[in-house]
Amino acid sequence: MKNSLLLLLFSFGLLHSLLAQKAPISNPNASLELRFKNSGGTNGSAVCYNSKNKLYYAVIAGNAAFPMETFDSKGNAIYQSEAYYDSRGMWYNANNNSLNYNGYGGGVYTISLDEKGFPDKSTGRRNGSIDQKNSQSVAGYDSKKNELVLLYGNILMCYNSDTYVLNREITLDLNREELESINYTTVIATGKTNYEYGVLDYEKRQVLFFNDSGKHTAVVNLPSNIATNEGFWFSYANGYVFTYSTKTRSWTGYRIFKK
Repeated sequence: MKNSLLLLLFSFGLLHSLLAQKAPISNPNASLELRFKNSGGTNGSAVCYNSKNKLYYAVIAGNAAFPMETFDSKGNAIYQSEAYYDSRGMWYNANNNSLNYNGYGGGVYTISLDEKGFPDKSTGRRNGSIDQKNSQSVAGYDSKKNELVLLYGNILMCYNSDTYVLNREITLDLNREELESINYTTVIATGKTNYEYGVLDYEKRQVLFFNDSGKHTAVVNLPSNIATNEGFWFSYANGYVFTYSTKTRSWTGYRIFKK
């Protein structure tokens, strides 16, 4: 009986330790910078990561001619191009090696990548639309669930990322005060169990995390002196939360999940 109790306590402790390791780092430091080389536009709207070529992509919302630029794993700028679409959200699809955007009003645009991971302009095409309730929505991409996630008030609207059909809605555990200071355009999707979704409280400079049922599960505190905004300027890729500065025209990454 004593041995069984010890085994039970050990198992519980191990489980607790594993869960703790998966929780986001509550006070992360800046450790990655993606700085645009080209001019044009104000609102940095999204960052995504190409796991095949180990590249980051960053885009400016508002016009098809605004920058979409490519960076290596250390943040060095290695390729510059236009967005080729009036983008808002952006994600990498490993199944077909493509970059994808949701645009103003809900259009979806796809562009294939060459062997170096750079966008091939000749392949760009609009291939559907999302019935999004907020025309400025920046979609989060959950590759595990094959879903695009869009924020509308305190509701997450989850669409199939192949058909753009609405799969389900999730109500986030947000009170009225929190809702008033939430970045209204952007939700991040991490793919991390119990911390699947995050939104930015731009006044407190906190990222609030929620599980797949909408329950509030964690808080990440960002530096108090960073620039935040009621819309855009917030993203997630490869374990990093990113915030954007119009002064430096750069995204700053804070690793919140360990490799």
